[in-house]
Amino acid sequence: EGVDAAALQSERTRLEADQMAAATLDSRITEAFKPRPLVSADIPPSLATWWSGGAEASGVEGLLASMSSHDASVIIPALRALPARGTLEPGKVHHQEWKTAAGESRHYEVYIPPGWTPGSLHACLVVLHGQTQMARAYSDCFIQDASRLGIVVISPEYIYDRKWGYFFSDSEHEAALGALRLGRLNHGVDPERVILVGHSQGGHMSFDLAQAHPGEFAGAAPFI
Repeated sequence: EGVDAAALQSERTRLEADQMAAATLDSRITEAFKPRPLVSADIPPSLATWWSGGAEASGVEGLLASMSSHDASVIIPALRALPARGTLEPGKVHHQEWKTAAGESRHYEVYIPPGWTPGSLHACLVVLHGQTQMARAYSDCFIQDASRLGIVVISPEYIYDRKWGYFFSDSEHEAALGALRLGRLNHGVDPERVILVGHSQGGHMSFDLAQAHPGEFAGAAPFI
């Protein structure tokens, strides 16, 4: 049979258009997640005092407790004005521990991308794992893309008694939000570019968390 030159040219044109569209989308994604400089803003006294080391007695748990009572319109500009305190080595996943205002131990895993700088704000993925998984396994899943795009990945541990199912509880919310707030304070997370991702039980939690605290996230992507 003869070759339909017109059909081949049409297919070639379509493939070239698809490639151009994919390249444009990749460029837009890269630009959207690119680290950006800090901006100036007023800093609430409680944050400024803690930042300067003048409130060590209250510790991080005291700061988190005070932050939860602030309106997001105050907290977000304040955090954007603060230089990141983190000294974690870029290109690696780090285990971080903290305590709630009630003194309960909590922890999360955080991936710091290569090229991380304390003078910039970085987009962030908050990753919620499923019932039978642990936080570290899920932070590892996103490293390749996070490394390419310069994204901080935070995977909070929110299951401490291993009971089956998601309970829509304040303690589960606190475990995730506390890790995120520490990410803003210590790891240069941009409050305006936080995406919430959850799988299985974590997917249910991401639905709940995003609806309960819409001001904390730019978007949510549950996959149940």
